[in-house]
Amino acid sequence: MKHFLSLRNIEPSSVLKLIDRAIEIKGGSKPTNLEGKILGMLFFKRSLRTRVSFEAGMAKFGGTAIPISVGSDSWDLETEEGIIMNGDKTEHVKEAAPVLSRYCDILGVRSAPTIGKKEDNILNSFAKYSEVPVINLESNLEHPCQALADIMTIKEKISRPKKMVLTWLPQVKATPVATAHSVSMVGPFLGLDTTIVHPPGYDLDPDFLEFSQNIAENFGGRLSVKVLENGADRDKLFSDSDIIYGKSWVSKAKSETEQSEEFLKYSSFKVSAIPKNSKFMHCLPVRRNLKVSDSVLDSSIVVDQAENRMWTQLAILEDLL
Repeated sequence: MKHFLSLRNIEPSSVLKLIDRAIEIKGGSKPTNLEGKILGMLFFKRSLRTRVSFEAGMAKFGGTAIPISVGSDSWDLETEEGIIMNGDKTEHVKEAAPVLSRYCDILGVRSAPTIGKKEDNILNSFAKYSEVPVINLESNLEHPCQALADIMTIKEKISRPKKMVLTWLPQVKATPVATAHSVSMVGPFLGLDTTIVHPPGYDLDPDFLEFSQNIAENFGGRLSVKVLENGADRDKLFSDSDIIYGKSWVSKAKSETEQSEEFLKYSSFKVSAIPKNSKFMHCLPVRRNLKVSDSVLDSSIVVDQAENRMWTQLAILEDLL
């Protein structure tokens, strides 16, 4: 790989090889080429797991990670081409990316999401002008590092899984769609029968659904989408599901005000209980007892998912370096 920007531009077999390598590293195998390397990470939005998992992974194997909060630790950055920079942006990515490339061996970028926008301008600009590999730490459209950790967690925790449900959760504000897009690929890469369920108007991008459908068919599974008004109807899908994955995401068709007002309308999509033999997953952070009950979260595998962010990212770093 030259960059790690999306699971959609990597061979499916290579995705699974990264998972296998992450499991080896977690089991004691040492990454071959992180010692003495420097990872520069630019954060246009806040982070807990992504930042610390990359820093911890680099530190464990002799590398260094330098996190930069754009706008406070550094200048605000412009990405638009040919612009007269007389606004609030002080530096252009055309200078920032190659300069950072001279200091660092690899770069990671987490962009601030723009609700409803279908481009990843910040991520793509860094990939264009960087002289070193770039990792997507979550963009406007995708969170591939999360998806890899989720695939690994399912492989570890569930013997011969067959069915997964990705369910929309109630929200109090518009929530980015990037993680939901990437999680829609998780079950398909494992050959699972995957159902995505959400209220009317909260459709995921058709391009991502088409990709996930093709991957599912390639690995012997299938993908389906159900649009429901009531969470009680949704709960019927849980009965024979090995994995129930909860996530909020934004509606492209509705304003932020409309979506906030719909919290009460669709509050029944909160996950209050799951079958005894099912595992609950969530990318975190999660609002307890608003989206998911204490009892479900306390018996979930969300902490295992978060730990596996580090191991899968170490496999990505090894591959790119």
